[in-house]
Amino acid sequence: MQMKLSKTIKLIVSISLVLLIAWHWAGSIFVSEKWKKSLNAVNNEKSIVWLLNGGESVRLNMVDDLLRRYKLVGMTRTDLEALLGKPPPTGYFASYDYVYWLGPERSFISIDSEWLCIKFKDDIVIDAKICQD
Repeated sequence: MQMKLSKTIKLIVSISLVLLIAWHWAGSIFVSEKWKKSLNAVNNEKSIVWLLNGGESVRLNMVDDLLRRYKLVGMTRTDLEALLGKPPPTGYFASYDYVYWLGPERSFISIDSEWLCIKFKDDIVIDAKICQD
């Protein structure tokens, strides 16, 4: 009886772990349509949309996969806009041409925000990096 219960607990824990990893990984995949749709929602750190989304930023969850899968530097402005959409205007990081708010910084105590900052020269991306304010 004890051994059967132990096997059942191990099976439940294993299945739960696999489901948790799959759930987390699925939300981390870059999907251009989801990224662009999130731009249309007022998705910033003070928005109702962000709060209703459980405090999760769609773009923050996808940005690492985006940067891993796409070489943004060297991309044309047209291609970048097709991939990410045009970001709403912001007063942050004025030295960059496009700035996408990603979400609260990924740290134990989130005080600042993370942003994807893009700089162009002659409509070609020359710099793309995650910035913090």
